[in-house]
Amino acid sequence: MDRNVLLEMRGITKKFGESNVLNGVDFALLSGEVHALLGENGAGKSTLMKILSGVYSLDAGEVRVNDVPRKRFSPAEAMQEGISIVYQDLSLVPELTVADNLFLGIEPRSWGMLRKERIHRAAQGMITEYGFPLKPQMKVGDLSYAQQQMVEILKALSKKAQILVLDEPTASLTVEEEETLFSIINDLRAHGKGIIYISHRMDEVLRVADRITVLRDGINQGTIEKDRATLDLLIQLITGTETTSGSRIAKHHRSTSGIPALEVRELSTSGKLRQATFTIYEGEILGVAGLVGSGRTTLARALFGLERIIGGHIRFKGEIYKPQSPAQAIDAGVALIPEQRREQGLFGELSIENNITMTVLDRFSYLGNLKGLAFVNKRNMLRYSEEKVADLKIACRNVFQKAGELSGGTQQKVILSRWLSKDPKLLIMDDPTAGVDITTKQEIWTIMDNIAQKGTSILFISSDLKELVQVSHRIVVMADGAIIREIDTQIDEISVRRAMQHAMVQ
Repeated sequence: MDRNVLLEMRGITKKFGESNVLNGVDFALLSGEVHALLGENGAGKSTLMKILSGVYSLDAGEVRVNDVPRKRFSPAEAMQEGISIVYQDLSLVPELTVADNLFLGIEPRSWGMLRKERIHRAAQGMITEYGFPLKPQMKVGDLSYAQQQMVEILKALSKKAQILVLDEPTASLTVEEEETLFSIINDLRAHGKGIIYISHRMDEVLRVADRITVLRDGINQGTIEKDRATLDLLIQLITGTETTSGSRIAKHHRSTSGIPALEVRELSTSGKLRQATFTIYEGEILGVAGLVGSGRTTLARALFGLERIIGGHIRFKGEIYKPQSPAQAIDAGVALIPEQRREQGLFGELSIENNITMTVLDRFSYLGNLKGLAFVNKRNMLRYSEEKVADLKIACRNVFQKAGELSGGTQQKVILSRWLSKDPKLLIMDDPTAGVDITTKQEIWTIMDNIAQKGTSILFISSDLKELVQVSHRIVVMADGAIIREIDTQIDEISVRRAMQHAMVQ
């Protein structure tokens, strides 16, 4: 198939204040091509795509779509040009159905009236064509995160996109859903669509991409053809340092004292969890594997007092534990880093300082002369938050910067710093490295290992099996709300994947 140039971005430069976010970046996309765009959080990928979509204006350079120069266009004009972006942050309306979300703003009308039957029929046609497990009448707010991502992808395809940008599209997808997505990508490529693929998962990039461009500090580090790309080369371009693909942390060996920190027996909730039984020992990182919908997140929420427990019992640090609220869980020494960090774990409009210190405000408070009044020592709070920013290498202008302005990996560090301030005895982490760059991911692994060595127990949920195997001391596999297997003697990806696949056919 002859490939023509769908997109050229030449010398793209963008500044925010004194910060030079993009510096003369070149990028091109051909028809029938999957072009991966890589880089650490903050490298400039999102800014480049927001310029492409009309969200940001460029300070210098040129954008050409189908060989037509575009100095600036609005998001609506970008859509008309056939440019659709599926952002990592979902942009759906939870109260509306799948069908309504797919055609929001482009609804078919007759004599000014919405044609709901046409919307429903068109949505069903797309769902059938791409094989997604959805129904037009489903309410989006009731869907899992993975299903919501599918709706986002279908929404972009409904706009007849010629240029489709996928930003971390597999972050919360199951293995089977990933295969469906890759099949869709291959089909779109065969029909001449151009796809810009943004991901931190190197294995899938090497699998799906025709070409790969790497950004670092707002500068194009090079564009590589697929047959020249290796994992070590990509990591070197992304980080700027020579490395090897095996440069992950070497996890510490768990103490053989075998002191249980958390004992869960036949735990059931009003949601998906049914008779889950497992133990976490002091200083242990217990990995939890399972397909999306297997009950992993329900387990995390139950232990943090967010799900109603209807059966079974829990002992934590030798005491009976049945949290009925997050406040009770926190008081007992339990912390949760939720799956959807932006929506559930971060206060985006508050400063980094406020996000870090909100769980330990009592350390900086003192009583006033009037009864019932307390005051905060802002100097001590500032000093404390600056120390935490330095400890976790949180990249920011200063601690007064809004947390919502940070990159995804940096936001996760802020949330982690908040809970580490409480010195938790049990830290629950629900897919904490999804959509996080390689360097930040390794830093999070190292933090986990360090606090585990000090005796903190960690319940570690991850959709990345390689990561689970690398970091965990033991792994339990979940399916249909139950724990179906424990793997401790020979932890390898094949064993975990086999257990997950076996659960699907039972």
